[in-house]
Amino acid sequence: MIETLLISWGIKTAWSAFGPVLEDLAQDVAKDSAKSYIGKCFGSVFSSKNEKVLVKATGQAIKELLDLLEYELGLDEDTQREELIQAQRAVSAFLKQPEVTDSITALLQGEQLDPAALAQAWQQVPDAPPLPDDFSWQRISKRFSRKAGEIRDSIPELKAVFAQNVAVKADEALASSIGPQPDFDLDVYAKALEERFGRLNLDCLDTDGASYNAVRLWSVFVPQSVRECEKFQPRHLEQPKGDEERQEQLRPYFEQPLRPVLEVCADQQLQRLVILGDPGSGKSTLLRCLALEWARDEDANRRATAPLPLLIELRAYNQWECSSGKSFIAYLHHAQNWHRLNQNALDALLHRPGRVLLLLDGLDEIFDPQQRELAVNDIFRFSNDYPNARIILTSRVVGYKPERLRDAGFHHFMLQDFDAGQIEEFLKLWHQITFTFSDQEEAERKRQRLAKAVADSRPIKLLAGNPLLLTLMAIINRKEELPRNRARLYEKAAELLLQQWDTEAKLLLDFPSLSEEIDLRAKAAILRKVALEMQTAGSEAANLIQGEKLIKLIEEYLLTELRFPQARKAANALVEQLRQRNFILCFLGGDSYGFVHRTFLEYFCAAEFVDQFKERQTLKIDGLLALYDQHCREDDWQEVLRLICGQIDESFAGKIIEHLTGLVDLEKDQKASLPELLLAVWCLSEVKNLNKIDELTGGKLLLKTIDCFLQNEDTDTGYELYQRIETIGANWPGKSAFHFNGQIPRDKFYQTIWPYFLAIIFQQRQWIEQLCHVNSGDVRSNALRYLATCWPDKDIRQLCRQAVDDEHENVRSNALNLLVAYWPNKEIFQLLKQSISVAGIAASRHGKEYSHFGEIVFRRFPEFDSQYFLNPRQPIPAKHIQKAAEEAGIPPDKIDEAVRSLSAHMGWDITKGSLAGKL
Repeated sequence: MIETLLISWGIKTAWSAFGPVLEDLAQDVAKDSAKSYIGKCFGSVFSSKNEKVLVKATGQAIKELLDLLEYELGLDEDTQREELIQAQRAVSAFLKQPEVTDSITALLQGEQLDPAALAQAWQQVPDAPPLPDDFSWQRISKRFSRKAGEIRDSIPELKAVFAQNVAVKADEALASSIGPQPDFDLDVYAKALEERFGRLNLDCLDTDGASYNAVRLWSVFVPQSVRECEKFQPRHLEQPKGDEERQEQLRPYFEQPLRPVLEVCADQQLQRLVILGDPGSGKSTLLRCLALEWARDEDANRRATAPLPLLIELRAYNQWECSSGKSFIAYLHHAQNWHRLNQNALDALLHRPGRVLLLLDGLDEIFDPQQRELAVNDIFRFSNDYPNARIILTSRVVGYKPERLRDAGFHHFMLQDFDAGQIEEFLKLWHQITFTFSDQEEAERKRQRLAKAVADSRPIKLLAGNPLLLTLMAIINRKEELPRNRARLYEKAAELLLQQWDTEAKLLLDFPSLSEEIDLRAKAAILRKVALEMQTAGSEAANLIQGEKLIKLIEEYLLTELRFPQARKAANALVEQLRQRNFILCFLGGDSYGFVHRTFLEYFCAAEFVDQFKERQTLKIDGLLALYDQHCREDDWQEVLRLICGQIDESFAGKIIEHLTGLVDLEKDQKASLPELLLAVWCLSEVKNLNKIDELTGGKLLLKTIDCFLQNEDTDTGYELYQRIETIGANWPGKSAFHFNGQIPRDKFYQTIWPYFLAIIFQQRQWIEQLCHVNSGDVRSNALRYLATCWPDKDIRQLCRQAVDDEHENVRSNALNLLVAYWPNKEIFQLLKQSISVAGIAASRHGKEYSHFGEIVFRRFPEFDSQYFLNPRQPIPAKHIQKAAEEAGIPPDKIDEAVRSLSAHMGWDITKGSLAGKL
């Protein structure tokens, strides 16, 4: 019987490295097929009725798998006996792994094979021999899947065995309804990812002497930092109870510890992530680099086992029309996209833990609120259907509403601007990549010029933190020095893009008389009209215009402004050119066009209103104020309205700011957001010369802003104000309107940022010193921080020294931290030792001398390198100790021992606190 089985499985008399493995399997089946390896593979499906079919098909499949392994391992008749025996033992153990048995049965039922399943099974084999360098699980999976399909086709009875299988019926129904299905070739998908997203999208910036087309995204990618957004997501860690807990929950976002964004994205404890950021902050670049990291891995086996990145641009997803109900895996299967993946294979993969990473880019690119809500529904449903899949979503922060996704377990992080080191790193990489080897001396000179401009100019430094703007600065800097004003910088960037819109080449042959007329001024005028049409067409159409409408706008301009009789044909020619190559306007597929980045839509739309107001004078000041009245509360108009103020005369900008200030009603609802106030402050920050703003106007806005600090309870508004006042700083006009007499905000969030506001705007040291003596511990703590930062002299040192004995733990810890940072000496380190039992930072530093666990257990959040500490006088909760032990790599059964030994080092039982637990 054994010989008969081997023959039915395709075993011939020729030598086979794994012949003994198949012989052992045949003996197992001959002894008792139901209890054999094959019987266990199929469980309840296996019966005497279908025994022969399943034994034959499974044996043939295993034989094919072993042949593939033999080939990939490079085994032949000349292989050393010891090496051959080791391989046979390993393969025998490999076949018994659940991942292998599941894969074989799935293939025979017509399902897809996950290459990672085989790779993971091999990793679990004890003493498995090392795999050759050119070994590929992906190659084995593809060939094994094909062979299994041939086996299914050659044994008609096999389909009858699985006739009740729902998956087979679903596959057949799907195939009959949609015809041929996309495959699931990960090698092809990896190449498609690299082709689609591998280049920095600068086709439209390829200026003379540069080589931006050759810039690969990863070659200039500098990972940023992120902060968890406290205002969106409350802390989920165990905290001590009492007043300090509530204060800690209200600590503002800006005091959250910085974390490397790649570390956060790789954190397996964060299954659901939202990465928020400003326009051009690098959100899309981040997701693309995460996908490309997988695609560019030259080790096919490692790639086969790593999480598969599924990158979906939500703007395109929203435009996809699907009558049978949208879902992300259906989109990847059906949509005519840059690559398609089989949804049945995806579904199987998504149910495996850690096998898929869904990357959703640009929730803010869905402009219609109802459509955006539908997309959020799809995200919510996907997260419930596939709890094993990780999800990373990006969005602009403006207009983002966190509640639904927060409730679904999403953690929110904000991308930070480049810091000085990251700016330096980017400039270094950029000038190395975009200049030829022979031009490196010139590259270094240009790099130093741009670095100096960033260092010397506060406005440029603020703009340089934005990756998109820094890239444009580097391009502009190649030919000239940078302007200091944001609107002027956008104008220069737009000019750069417009120069590359080579209309002359397209028009010269067919319309020679027109080719010279379409100059820089004409191109800008056309784009202003296009941007205005997009912006005013409704949120659903923002940054999107249909080809026919675009042709009509260009035609109207050519007819009315240039008096060109063949306007329709010329407009068609220019739009056709956009289909062939992207310029500042780009082809988006179908019959849709848009700007290469929404920033430029907003700039040109603002420029159109400015042109109507300043040049053509068809828009008067009353009309401009009406525009602000109409749109000041709409998220997608904020940038446009800000940029208008940056391009008009300061006297008119002042009228707009005064008008917006008059709309602010603080008495109506103290918990309400104040969009008019926020926009007024932003508009003030855009003004080219703040000295030309009327003192009365600036003073009115300042008093309204201060009233907001003192009365308002909406933390979102407070956070937005915190972000915006830095760009104005001490140049705020009309500061004399405010008289400080010790006022303190009543809301705890505003109390925390109040010292910062006073320090940035007024720079009055005595006011901040006065705050060091108020009742609020949070105010005292932050007042000390800003005093030490701005005026680190002996008097401030003495204030910090006195604060070491403060009754508030955060004040004590902050004071000690400032003393160590600004005035480190023997006395301060002695003071740290004396404060071990009363100050968290001192306890943490002393605990560090004993162990890593000793250092982090006194931190309020053990996984972060933060400056917030527990009060050592109080007991440390058991859950907090468990979290710290986990972070320190201490096994659960060793935690009690670690606590006892650390307590002996500290001098008190940390589970009881230094007041009650002295040893």
